[in-house]
Amino acid sequence: AELPEAAQTWMVGDTEADIIAAQTHQIPIVSVLSGIRDRTRLSAHNPDFIVENLEAAVDLILRQTLQTAET
Repeated sequence: AELPEAAQTWMVGDTEADIIAAQTHQIPIVSVLSGIRDRTRLSAHNPDFIVENLEAAVDLILRQTLQTAET
């Protein structure tokens, strides 16, 4: 079976390389602090969002997706 086309793609990552990759492809990036970098290091690369962990990233993406669908 085929998956339906994605309405929106998001990147979740914990490094500068993840942020740069997402920005290069114009994909919203959610950086997580539960990985190998701290807030200061991630902030320097201007991710769209920074959250504590993967669970918070999923919650944020779901909220953002619902907001977009309602508008």
